[in-house]
Amino acid sequence: MTVWVGGEGPCMALGPGLAQLGPGMFFGELAFVENGTRTANAHAKTEVICFELSRECYENDLPTEIRYKLLMNVCDQLAQNLRTANKEITALL
Repeated sequence: MTVWVGGEGPCMALGPGLAQLGPGMFFGELAFVENGTRTANAHAKTEVICFELSRECYENDLPTEIRYKLLMNVCDQLAQNLRTANKEITALL
Protein backbone atom coordinates (compact mmCIF):
# COMPACT_ATOMS: atom_id res chain seq x y z
CA MET A 1 0.00 0.00 0.00
CA THR A 2 1.30 3.45 -0.85
CA VAL A 3 0.67 6.47 1.40
CA TRP A 4 1.12 10.08 0.25
CA VAL A 5 2.89 11.86 3.09
CA GLY A 6 4.00 15.17 1.61
CA GLY A 7 4.29 17.52 -1.29
CA GLU A 8 2.33 20.39 -2.75
CA GLY A 9 0.26 20.76 -5.86
CA PRO A 10 -2.56 18.95 -7.65
CA CYS A 11 -3.91 15.61 -6.58
CA MET A 12 -2.70 12.31 -7.91
CA ALA A 13 -4.90 10.52 -10.41
CA LEU A 14 -5.43 6.80 -9.94
CA GLY A 15 -6.03 5.58 -13.45
CA PRO A 16 -8.23 7.49 -15.91
CA GLY A 17 -10.97 9.05 -13.81
CA LEU A 18 -10.93 6.50 -11.00
CA ALA A 19 -9.91 8.64 -8.03
CA GLN A 20 -8.26 11.86 -7.00
CA LEU A 21 -5.87 11.63 -4.07
CA GLY A 22 -4.23 14.13 -1.77
CA PRO A 23 -1.85 14.25 1.18
CA GLY A 24 -2.62 11.69 3.86
CA MET A 25 -4.48 9.44 1.45
CA PHE A 26 -3.41 6.01 0.24
CA PHE A 27 -3.89 3.61 -2.63
CA GLY A 28 -3.28 -0.08 -3.19
CA GLU A 29 -5.34 -0.94 -0.12
CA LEU A 30 -7.19 -3.83 -1.75
CA ALA A 31 -3.94 -5.52 -2.78
CA PHE A 32 -2.61 -4.82 0.73
CA VAL A 33 -5.58 -6.53 2.39
CA GLU A 34 -5.53 -9.47 -0.04
CA ASN A 35 -1.72 -9.62 0.01
CA GLY A 36 -1.93 -9.52 -3.78
CA THR A 37 -1.01 -7.37 -6.76
CA ARG A 38 -2.21 -3.80 -7.31
CA THR A 39 -4.62 -3.35 -10.22
CA ALA A 40 -4.16 0.40 -10.77
CA ASN A 41 -1.28 2.83 -11.08
CA ALA A 42 -0.93 6.34 -9.72
CA HIS A 43 0.56 9.33 -11.47
CA ALA A 44 1.49 12.52 -9.65
CA LYS A 45 1.07 15.83 -11.45
CA THR A 46 3.80 17.33 -9.26
CA GLU A 47 6.58 15.97 -7.07
CA VAL A 48 5.22 14.27 -3.95
CA ILE A 49 6.61 12.18 -1.10
CA CYS A 50 5.12 8.72 -0.65
CA PHE A 51 6.05 5.61 1.24
CA GLU A 52 5.27 2.01 0.45
CA LEU A 53 4.01 -0.13 3.32
CA SER A 54 4.40 -3.83 2.68
CA ARG A 55 2.19 -6.41 4.32
CA GLU A 56 5.30 -7.89 5.95
CA CYS A 57 6.28 -4.54 7.49
CA TYR A 58 2.69 -4.01 8.67
CA GLU A 59 2.58 -7.41 10.37
CA ASN A 60 6.09 -7.46 11.84
CA ASP A 61 7.31 -3.91 12.42
CA LEU A 62 4.41 -1.65 13.39
CA PRO A 63 3.15 -1.28 16.95
CA THR A 64 -0.29 -2.76 17.61
CA GLU A 65 -1.97 0.64 18.08
CA ILE A 66 -0.67 1.89 14.72
CA ARG A 67 -1.71 -1.34 12.99
CA TYR A 68 -5.23 -1.01 14.40
CA LYS A 69 -5.61 2.64 13.33
CA LEU A 70 -4.27 1.91 9.86
CA LEU A 71 -6.53 -1.11 9.44
CA MET A 72 -9.58 0.93 10.46
CA ASN A 73 -8.67 3.62 7.91
CA VAL A 74 -8.30 0.98 5.21
CA CYS A 75 -11.67 -0.54 6.18
CA ASP A 76 -13.31 2.89 6.03
CA GLN A 77 -11.87 3.48 2.55
CA LEU A 78 -12.96 0.06 1.28
CA ALA A 79 -16.48 0.64 2.64
CA GLN A 80 -16.64 4.03 0.94
CA ASN A 81 -15.45 2.48 -2.34
CA LEU A 82 -18.13 -0.20 -2.07
CA ARG A 83 -20.86 2.37 -1.42
CA THR A 84 -19.74 4.36 -4.46
CA ALA A 85 -19.69 1.24 -6.65
CA ASN A 86 -23.18 0.26 -5.42
CA LYS A 87 -24.54 3.72 -6.34
CA GLU A 88 -22.97 3.53 -9.79
CA ILE A 89 -24.35 0.03 -10.41
CA THR A 90 -27.82 1.08 -9.22
CA ALA A 91 -27.75 4.05 -11.59
CA LEU A 92 -27.10 1.67 -14.50
CA LEU A 93 -30.14 -0.51 -13.72
